[in-house]
Amino acid sequence: MLARRIARNVIAARIALDLSQDQLVSRSGVSKGTIVQIEQGDGNPNVATLCRLAVALGLSVEDLVSDPQPGTARIILVEEAKVLWRGLCGSTASLLVGTRGPNMLELWSWQLASGECYQSEGHSPGTREIVSVTKGTLRLELDDHAWEVAAGTAAAFYADRRHAYIGRGSGMTNFMMVVEEPAVSRSLE
Repeated sequence: MLARRIARNVIAARIALDLSQDQLVSRSGVSKGTIVQIEQGDGNPNVATLCRLAVALGLSVEDLVSDPQPGTARIILVEEAKVLWRGLCGSTASLLVGTRGPNMLELWSWQLASGECYQSEGHSPGTREIVSVTKGTLRLELDDHAWEVAAGTAAAFYADRRHAYIGRGSGMTNFMMVVEEPAVSRSLE
């Protein structure tokens, strides 16, 4: 169901911009084979691919994974969150809610098993992330630096470079993450 929704939204956005698949490949850096799979509803794109497509289409990840909804407020139940990444040890990253359109703002809920790592390529220029750890300890790696972010603390950083999250300690590390990707930086690509 999510794959079909993403397919519909990618196709609609690509057609609205009068882009061919080849032009979307050029804009996004996503391979044509992957775009074809996604548009056929067969693909299971990772978070990085969704981000690249959203940027190329002038949308947010929320635009790609959700059905259009009228109105000015959306109430999302936690059980309705879209799990967009699953680790091998039971870790998850769930998009709770995000803004629509080119000014991307997203709220994520993460659970990372001890020792499990999620690595992210840099997002578009100017992208910032804020993480707030509610349980356990998160190891945040950015460039050649690393920080331990314990429960009850938060960190803010520019996420336009490679970064990684690693669960520490015993059990799950839980944290909330806000991603802000300004349209100004996205239009530079």
